[in-house]
Amino acid sequence: MAMAALIISAGASLASAASKEAQADIEEGQAEVAAKQEELRLVQREADRKDRLASSLAAQNAMAGAKGIAAFEGSPLTILQDSLQREQTASERDRFSTELDVLARRTGARTKAKMAKISARLGLLQKGSSMMGSFGGSGG
Repeated sequence: MAMAALIISAGASLASAASKEAQADIEEGQAEVAAKQEELRLVQREADRKDRLASSLAAQNAMAGAKGIAAFEGSPLTILQDSLQREQTASERDRFSTELDVLARRTGARTKAKMAKISARLGLLQKGSSMMGSFGGSGG
């Protein structure tokens, strides 16, 4: 009877460890999906900024033309160049920030998954040790 209980306990411990490891893999996969979604949002934000920039440049060009000023000389050119520079800076800042966020998500997920797997394996070792003690104690 005691042997059957030990076998059942060992099986339950193995199943529990496997479940914890599977959960860790799932969480890591979910974090990867979240990181990919953030990268897609970056692309969308950049496209939105470029659309706004194109509209702004067209409006600036139209205003300059309405005033009889050539769009690509003097002050209008300076305004266009400044708008382009601000958009480029905003895109680089957003890209860098997103890359850091994505890296942090992935690193955090990997660390959490590794810790969950270590915990599951440690639990197995502890259960095995206690079972060996019980088995050894009942045999003497």
